Amino acid sequence: MRQRGYGVFGLVLLTMGLVACGPARMSTVPEREFSYRASDGTAELLWDCTRTAAGEVRIEGVANNPFFPQPIKDVQVQVYGVGANQASVLRASATVRDVLIQPNARSPFEVTFQPAGSEAQYDFAYAYRIEESKHTAGGEQRNFARNVCPDLKR
Repeated sequence: MRQRGYGVFGLVLLTMGLVACGPARMSTVPEREFSYRASDGTAELLWDCTRTAAGEVRIEGVANNPFFPQPIKDVQVQVYGVGANQASVLRASATVRDVLIQPNARSPFEVTFQPAGSEAQYDFAYAYRIEESKHTAGGEQRNFARNVCPDLKR
């Protein structure tokens, strides 16, 4: 009888251990939907643009790794305010929260800035690193997205 009690106790401990080591994303809450998207086939940025009560521009989003079989890391996002003459009049930057973004995972970022006032549009430059493997060359990847907040009111 005593051995049976230890067996049940062991089974309970094993079950608790498996549950604790299970997938990190077991939430039933749906992921937030975003209005805008840019992707290069490895990394993906999703975001929304709003204006604060103080007149600042806020870009909230996530960097996503939906396609690549290994982590992407050190994702940097830079926002450029571009004037009607195509000259840069403003620059703001952000780093995503997580240094490593695992496959099928997201990491948030936020950029809030006071506009210069002469912007005709906002553009993104984003960069990240991938490790070298037998299937990829690795190194830094740089990309660009134009007019990332087309519906933002002045």
